[in-house]
Amino acid sequence: MDMAYDDHGNRTRLSWLAQNGVKVWGPERVYVSEEVQLNRISSGAVLMNTTITGATTFIGARAQIGISGLARINEAQIGPSVVLGAGSYEHCVLLHGAKVRGFAELRQGTVLEEEAEAGHNVGLKNTVF
Repeated sequence: MDMAYDDHGNRTRLSWLAQNGVKVWGPERVYVSEEVQLNRISSGAVLMNTTITGATTFIGARAQIGISGLARINEAQIGPSVVLGAGSYEHCVLLHGAKVRGFAELRQGTVLEEEAEAGHNVGLKNTVF
């Protein structure tokens, strides 16, 4: 993935998100790439420590992203009330209330169903849990 950092654009995107009800911890902790459709990040979501990329990425209301360190989100579908620690979340689906502790790697084809929890240092691919 080729990504160039755009501080001014990022601050503009984060300001838009904050004005639309997303809780953003600050531009030094949160980066939202320009291809992300901002209206797909729901009001009430909390972005703590995260890099978000991908035009199809979705983040639901009350989701908490990056609670234990940097969470890298790319083309992921994150439902409401999901809690994500540090790690990499790519091309995966996390349904309502799923929780993943720190340093996880969730890759393509992974689905965490409602209220599922995964521990520290877990790696999943093509898995329904």
